[in-house]
Amino acid sequence: MGDSLKTRETKGLTVDPVSNVHPTVGDSPSGPHDSPDAGSHAPTADEERRAWEQKRTAAAADARGAFAEGEEGDEDGGERQSAQAAGANGGRPTAGPEAPLAAPPPGPHPLESGWAIWEHRAADSRTAARSQAAYEQNMAKLIEFSTVEDFWRAWNNVPKPSAIFFDGKANKKVGDRVIESLSLFKAGIRPEWEDKMNRQGGEWFIRKAIPLPYLDDVWTKLALGMIGETLDNGADSDVTGARVVDKSVRHKPMYRLELWFKSKAAMDKLKEALQNVFNDPKKPLVWEFRSHS
Repeated sequence: MGDSLKTRETKGLTVDPVSNVHPTVGDSPSGPHDSPDAGSHAPTADEERRAWEQKRTAAAADARGAFAEGEEGDEDGGERQSAQAAGANGGRPTAGPEAPLAAPPPGPHPLESGWAIWEHRAADSRTAARSQAAYEQNMAKLIEFSTVEDFWRAWNNVPKPSAIFFDGKANKKVGDRVIESLSLFKAGIRPEWEDKMNRQGGEWFIRKAIPLPYLDDVWTKLALGMIGETLDNGADSDVTGARVVDKSVRHKPMYRLELWFKSKAAMDKLKEALQNVFNDPKKPLVWEFRSHS
């Protein structure tokens, strides 16, 4: 697949790269990210994004030998390491003067896995919606990506749930179609139970009348948790993808958020990971399990 961004024009929606790879809110993503004080609000999607980007770029810098011993300016490098250690130590100062963190290394930052964003269009009738053939016909892959930079290009161009889902007043259209779900799945895995990587697994889901702006936030946090490997780690990850679905009926807004995985043996650890990511007591999310087999 490679590291380049692939785009697709789909009946009224053209997804193109944008120049601002890393949109920022407040501090630069490469700058320090202070942990919230005890009792403060749960991190927002933007805060999660900045923290995740810092983690990825710091790891990449370390892998490229940004702080290798013996390079010129080793004394300054030691000061940077002390500053990093202070950040990892809850913000408590350590020996030596503080210095700003090193800038992230140039070039693309590869993800552990390639990913694809899909859309699923509403069927013309309830009968058609129940058939597997109609489901596949109405499903379209929008973008594939495999780097941090290409993820943000894609994410900033694909509509958010609030822009396409029923809001209590009207069914929104993109071009000539109504989109009823968005999916983010690992490259090579289709967002359907019949895929060999999904058929023996299951999903954790919530079904709730979530305010649309909050649904956007939850969807982004779930995406970052998957591609950043904070929900499940590395090559042995059981996560295959996630969906956000408009389940509104009879003018009543209702939405469904799903995390899919390939093995039921992973269900307990993934539920714990979800509870750690979505831990705001003021906005509790109750996750339920559904088997694919």
